[in-house]
Amino acid sequence: LEMTPKDIHSDYYVIYIHGGGYVTGDPVSETSYPTEFMKLLGAKGISIRYRLAPENPFPAALDDVVAVYKEVIKTIDSKKLLLIGCSAGGGLTVTTCLKLKELDLPEPRAIVLLSPWLDIHTSLPSYKGNASIDALLDYDSISEPAYLYAKNDFDNPLLNPLASDLNGFPVTFAQVGTHEMLFDDSVYFTKRLTEHGIKNKLDICQGGFHSWQLFNNHIKESQDSIVNAVEFIKKLNN
Repeated sequence: LEMTPKDIHSDYYVIYIHGGGYVTGDPVSETSYPTEFMKLLGAKGISIRYRLAPENPFPAALDDVVAVYKEVIKTIDSKKLLLIGCSAGGGLTVTTCLKLKELDLPEPRAIVLLSPWLDIHTSLPSYKGNASIDALLDYDSISEPAYLYAKNDFDNPLLNPLASDLNGFPVTFAQVGTHEMLFDDSVYFTKRLTEHGIKNKLDICQGGFHSWQLFNNHIKESQDSIVNAVEFIKKLNN
């Protein structure tokens, strides 16, 4: 799905990867965030449609995103590319970068992670600790899709970015809410990025529930989250 704002004044190109636990969703279901992000940044881009589980388990979704990325870099310098992913799309964003490294392909300039799902084992403390206060998720809504997507491949390195070698990883802006079951995913991941010497920022929304960023037409905190991400990107070249 192509997205082109009226006023283009940035040479960045955005690739957006929707969420949905690897089992639901499509580019049309998440147009609000990428449309506003591209508008504020003044950049054009696309939202990717990828195959979903259970019909197409891992690595189908990853293969689709990597295939699109390969096509994009035929005509656009990777240094001008931004990958943005929400929830499972955030997980795909991270694993795509790991796969690019494996294939010796150039990484994007930066990535933006919105409430990313990175712990396919659903074992970090916040999965239980925040289960009663996350307005969008419950344990079944995470554990069932995890099985449908990973099947018997739970220990595959490309499904476990929290334990991967992050040397050479792109600049990362991660955003998470304090009420999310997935809160620790972002905290642990950005901590590991720092340990690997990778420039990153963790933007925490007090009281934020899972994927609150997508409600920017209705919630001020959602609009603020987009502004924060765009400002981070704008400062990269300063």
